Amino acid sequence: MMLPIHCRKPILPLLRRVFRRSERSAPSIFALLTAILFLSGGPPLSAGLLPANLWPNPTLELESNGDGVPDFWNKGGSDTTIDLWTSALWVSPTHSFQLNDTNANAYGEWYSNLLNVDGGAAYQFRYNLRYIVTNVGPMRVSVNFYNSSSTYISGLSYTFSGMQDSWEELTQQFTTPASAAALGLTFTSGGGLEVTGQAWLDDISLALATNAGSLVPYLESFPPLPIPLVIRDWQQTATDYHQLAFNSSITGPFLPLLYQYTANTAAGYSGPAFGLPSYVGNPAGTGEALSVLGATLGGTLAGLNMASLNGVDRVQQCEAFYSVVNGHGLVLNNLNSQGSGSAWYDIFPSALFYQIGSRYPGRATYQTEMRAIADSWLAALPSLSNNWEHTDFNFQTMTTVTGSWIEPDMAAGIAWLEYMAYVQFQDPTYLAAADTCMTQMNTRATDPLYEVLEFFGPLLAARMDAELGRNYSTSKHLNWIFNASSDARPGWGCESGQWGGYDAYGLIGSTTDSSGYAFSMNTYAAAGIIAPVARYQPQYARLLGRWLLHVAANANLFYADTLPTNMQSSAAWVGQTGLDSVSYEGVRNLGVTTPYATGDATAPIQDLNPYGAWGSGWMAALFRTSNVPGILQIDCLASEAFPPAAEPTHLLYNPYAVAQQVIINVGANTNHLYDAVAGIFVATNVTGNASVTIAPDAAVVLVQCPATGAISQAGQKLLVGGVVIDYWNATRDTDGDGLPDWWESRYFGSPTNALPQAVAANGFNNLQCYWLGLDPTNPRSTFKAQAISQPVTGYPQISWNSVGGKTYTVEYANQLGLHTAFTPAVTVTETNVPAGVESMHTFVDNYALTGGPPGAKGRYYRVRWDAP
Repeated sequence: MMLPIHCRKPILPLLRRVFRRSERSAPSIFALLTAILFLSGGPPLSAGLLPANLWPNPTLELESNGDGVPDFWNKGGSDTTIDLWTSALWVSPTHSFQLNDTNANAYGEWYSNLLNVDGGAAYQFRYNLRYIVTNVGPMRVSVNFYNSSSTYISGLSYTFSGMQDSWEELTQQFTTPASAAALGLTFTSGGGLEVTGQAWLDDISLALATNAGSLVPYLESFPPLPIPLVIRDWQQTATDYHQLAFNSSITGPFLPLLYQYTANTAAGYSGPAFGLPSYVGNPAGTGEALSVLGATLGGTLAGLNMASLNGVDRVQQCEAFYSVVNGHGLVLNNLNSQGSGSAWYDIFPSALFYQIGSRYPGRATYQTEMRAIADSWLAALPSLSNNWEHTDFNFQTMTTVTGSWIEPDMAAGIAWLEYMAYVQFQDPTYLAAADTCMTQMNTRATDPLYEVLEFFGPLLAARMDAELGRNYSTSKHLNWIFNASSDARPGWGCESGQWGGYDAYGLIGSTTDSSGYAFSMNTYAAAGIIAPVARYQPQYARLLGRWLLHVAANANLFYADTLPTNMQSSAAWVGQTGLDSVSYEGVRNLGVTTPYATGDATAPIQDLNPYGAWGSGWMAALFRTSNVPGILQIDCLASEAFPPAAEPTHLLYNPYAVAQQVIINVGANTNHLYDAVAGIFVATNVTGNASVTIAPDAAVVLVQCPATGAISQAGQKLLVGGVVIDYWNATRDTDGDGLPDWWESRYFGSPTNALPQAVAANGFNNLQCYWLGLDPTNPRSTFKAQAISQPVTGYPQISWNSVGGKTYTVEYANQLGLHTAFTPAVTVTETNVPAGVESMHTFVDNYALTGGPPGAKGRYYRVRWDAP
């Protein structure tokens, strides 16, 4: 634990900060940090205090006591001679704090008085930092929270090590504990006594966050436009990588990447198989499912047919990773594996297998193995239910595994597998399992994110809410991911800041190791898995669009052609081979340079990672540019497995401060364009290029619908040709006139243009046209009935204009007068045609429902529309 740091009693830290270098390293416990702050590197020497600053003496210039200690601050630590108020370096003239620690047996600390704050409130915290840590590391800046009795509650720490010998402005965002009444700051020269070095702190400010009301506050703080704004040709990058990965004849150092062999597994697979190294330079035979299944999926997403690429069925060969553990079928990360001891390694390969199976349907063995995977985790669920604080599940002993870390987001990964099994096999047992996991995640109080499995959380919450009417919190899952730290894995989350002139916003990885260490595989996976959320819950489209724009641009940092050769660790191999489509494992903020593309491999193994580089396929599937630089057409369908029926759907975010006109090519057929964010048609009956206006800092989720498709409603869902185009907005009525926005915009060009009682072209008023499912612009779209006598039988035959999905009642009366009461004979729903399609329906009165033949005064009929 970390002892509280009180303004009147500085402390000796007991434990040194241990960094998790990456998911490839041995997991370790984080003892020093309770949580990690939102980090955002700004331009050096900006010296910009936060607007509405609350922090006293922010530039450290006021010193009213003549004791060499600035007002509101105190010297502490085990040796106060380390603590200097210096005029040698500063941001705002003429002073800053310095920790000049040359003593491996002591530490210094500046600590503040307590400042009153609101409990449960969001704050931003900004300061300027520079440092040279020469031994062990790290040093830290901490925020410590106290209750109304000045008793320590908890603390947040930003640790730093290495060298940043120029001023760096950092902006952090945090939410105070609900019971907090005050906070204090500390600037400490060590996470342990042995740390030595120098560090400087200046220009400190604190303010209430202005984005606290946002759906995803962390993303709200991202700048709308990335710097630099360079969108890679992801299609070309992905194609180049996968052609390289499956090229068996290429020569050069550590080439080819591909190795092929015959596999005979304990689970019964016998036949050709292939492998790819986790890192360029790993010897043949050391590959894992992440590289193999990933490349098969990535190549598919890039447009390659992996069932016949170069005449080989790579899809079938992925089945070599199917294992049977104690009778339980699983796709695991290594051949004949019995489990890895880490949940994400034991679940994510199965998720990749499902993704591949979705794109190559009809394979009997895939179907069998996918069902076995779902059954296996179904068998594990009784042990895991309400018991997710573990590292993995051991199928050999059917017990949980508890190591030195926990992976509670396994619940999201299992839920996704079970729901995908339900979608395929329609077995309600799988749905119940998915509901169990998601319900328990919904009530969870702490962030479960460990590696990649939580990415399935927001997607599944959004989809199950949309398809089934569940009430899972998509917001909770998104805010777990888009944060600077996770409770399950402190210091792991979403990057936020600019690293040496390059934006790193939106990349995924460690936010604390070297002040940021983003990983390519995690970033690609997050984008591919989360992007479809905008289709199911378009209220998140603006912030997801902003994030995805940053990912599309900032993931350039993973590629050798982005940074100078001195700012990357494997430039020699890239220069020697001319191959730059294999991404680096990661990029560090404060590495050898700032930034520094690198990884965790050990020379001569390269830091370029086939275990993650296949994720460029996800990027290729998602991103297309438009006529406006910076506005991407993001495919909301391409990256999802086993999706429900859909029309082409794209998310477009406008990062500019002015409205932009985007050109959308809809092809030769006549189409409508529907925006699921606003719930309106933005263009109707268009062909070729259509222009769509996007408001400033806003997004649209455009659905391209065939103009020939009949439009219908099913509760909140809006359908075209029986395919859902909007799960939520069918009943939205902005002006409250009884005419939904979609209907007014479809026929009158705006959600508020139609008057309900205005007479339409067919003689009915607009409200009647909506009720009856008629086209108000078409005189022939009408509702009328006619009656004839059937030949031979003489039975009365009543026919009327009907619309698929609507319900009608035929009524009759045996006389007609001023107050004649009609009696219902039959109620029918038009099911002979799809919903929304105009047709004719017929009722033959054979007297069974009307009490006998008509009397002397005849019989009168009328047809009443009932619903919907």
